[in-house]
Amino acid sequence: MPTITVNKADLFKSLGREYTTQEFDELCFEFGIELDEDTTDQDRKEKDGSERPPELKIEIPANRQD
Repeated sequence: MPTITVNKADLFKSLGREYTTQEFDELCFEFGIELDEDTTDQDRKEKDGSERPPELKIEIPANRQD
């Protein structure tokens, strides 16, 4: 199954509100997708010392009828 990675702040801004991880996981379930990972609490330091913004990794299952 493909997994997409999105900037958490940008996605929540587009959705018009902030979600807890649990709330967002439930929202994903309603749409038939799955929150695979929330990188908020992980070490996001790059090799050059900068820090990546928090990301959400969302799994998109195949929706095939066959």
